[in-house]
Amino acid sequence: MSSRHRIRVSQLSLGLIVALAAAPVFAQQTSAGVAGQVLGANGRPIPNAEVTIVHTESGTVSRVTSDANGRYTARGLRVGGPYTISANSAGAGSSSQDDIFLNLNQVNTVDVALNNDVTTLGTVEAIAVGGGSEVFSSTKMGTGSSVTRQQIEALPSIARDIQDYIRLDPRVAQTSKGRGEISAGGQNSRFNSIRIDGVSASDTFGLESNNSPTIRQPVSIDAIEEISIELADYDVGISGATGAVVNAVTKSGTNDFGGSTYYFFRDNSLVRGNDDAGGVYSPFDGGDFTGFNDEETYGATFGGPLIKDRLFFFANYEKFVRSAPGTTVSTAASAITDAQIAQVQQIAQNTYGFDAGNQNAPEDLKTEVEEYAAKIDWNITDTQRASFRYSKLEQQDVFLYGFSNTGRSLSTNWSVTDKSVESYVGQLFSDWTDNFSTEL
Repeated sequence: MSSRHRIRVSQLSLGLIVALAAAPVFAQQTSAGVAGQVLGANGRPIPNAEVTIVHTESGTVSRVTSDANGRYTARGLRVGGPYTISANSAGAGSSSQDDIFLNLNQVNTVDVALNNDVTTLGTVEAIAVGGGSEVFSSTKMGTGSSVTRQQIEALPSIARDIQDYIRLDPRVAQTSKGRGEISAGGQNSRFNSIRIDGVSASDTFGLESNNSPTIRQPVSIDAIEEISIELADYDVGISGATGAVVNAVTKSGTNDFGGSTYYFFRDNSLVRGNDDAGGVYSPFDGGDFTGFNDEETYGATFGGPLIKDRLFFFANYEKFVRSAPGTTVSTAASAITDAQIAQVQQIAQNTYGFDAGNQNAPEDLKTEVEEYAAKIDWNITDTQRASFRYSKLEQQDVFLYGFSNTGRSLSTNWSVTDKSVESYVGQLFSDWTDNFSTEL
């Protein structure tokens, strides 16, 4: 193969989001929020009640105080859960509730009812502002959907690609299964924006059709905690998209050590037989995938505490290998004989001094994608939390251009393309007062 192309993309995102408690619908791209009202036994608002929100698995604590109307708001929280939310007020009693889960990019509503005599929590419903917590709901009036970790684990996905989960939103349609194209609200797929922890993971150069810079998203689906899909999002903090704005947040470590290992295999017989009717035989003709021998995906995740309740880590590794059959000349293209090809090679060399190459394609062509990432979370204080994530993906792809039903090509028309995508993400969440918080 005569040519080799290398593409390297480094992405660094820095943004400042100021979240005011008076505006609970303010978009949060990488965290969750909770808001509600603290009520007494008589149904009246309880001011100055202390509300404590604890992420059970990591011990991350956030404390706020209800205002004159009994309302409270907490922002910059970890996505998911479970959370324990408790409220306490002198003279009005206390209450607590376990197993509350908070969605990405949403302010979930939890109202607390105190009782003077009994430690109990009244009716509590954790929902997204403007709609139900279900992905599908007849009463949902908002423009966004969330795909939780539980749904990610429950949904079967052959490709293990974020595209399969984005399509849970009924306004997103797959316009090309082979290329992984999706259309949001009828828009061209290139108008979508995909982000991982707030950093763009979209196709930078327009070389892929699945919105990602590589044939698979830059972060393994096993390392993703939750996905949000927003359409017609007019938040001033979002740019570069008029279709869907898809944001995924990665997992973080907890107070318990844990991880996973996995292996997936798929061969040609699980999809279809090789084309033997004189069709296109090259596995990568001009970049279009037309066949494969087998696919393998294997990887692992692991996370836990470095300092209990304070410092955590999470890491993942994944490798994908797809092997394709070597070139097979169709019946029509075989009319171009080896003698004629040799004549072309001779003319190119003797007349133009150009080596046109040969027909010796590898018998087993491979596409390889390797991805690894590491994340650190630090609970600095009860009012400040920071995280840092590094990830890298490397892809090697083989393209044998020029093979068709009626055509053959030489090695000077083939190429190997290497891609390298690196991301660095640093975040700082701060609560300055009960009514003012920032995300940097």
